[in-house]
Amino acid sequence: MAVFMALAKYSPDAAKGVVTGGPAAREAYLRQVFAATGSTVIALYFVEGGEWDLVVIADLPDVPGSAVATYLTNQGAGLYENWRGYRLYSGDDVQAALAQTTPLAKPGS
Repeated sequence: MAVFMALAKYSPDAAKGVVTGGPAAREAYLRQVFAATGSTVIALYFVEGGEWDLVVIADLPDVPGSAVATYLTNQGAGLYENWRGYRLYSGDDVQAALAQTTPLAKPGS
C-alpha cells in the first residue's frame, strides 16, 4: 500500500452536483469508490480559496501505472477541471531510501 494525496478542482457540473446532493453524500460516495478498489480514505476535505475544491489522502494499492490510469479515468469522466496526485512518504520511508543511495561526485572533483 502507498499513501497518496489528490487535489481536485470540480468541473462546474460536478460542483452543482455537490451543492444539490450535499457534501456528506459526495464524501460517502468517494469513500465507497475507494473501498471498492481495496483503498482506504484517510482524510477528505473540501477546500476554500479557489485553486482546489477537494483534498483526498488515501492508502492505495501500489500498482505500477495506477497514477496514470487514475488521471485518465478522472479526466475522462469530466468530474474535474484539474486534478493532481502525489505519492506521500514518511520520514522512515525517506531514511530507508537514503540508506540505499550512492553519493555522486561533481565533475572534476
